[in-house]
Amino acid sequence: VDHLLTKGNINQFNLILEETKQD
Repeated sequence: VDHLLTKGNINQFNLILEETKQD
């Protein structure tokens, strides 16, 4: 598993969650 890719995906997912919370 590419840890850098996984970390990037998690960061992207967190950004989406934050945007959802603001809605």
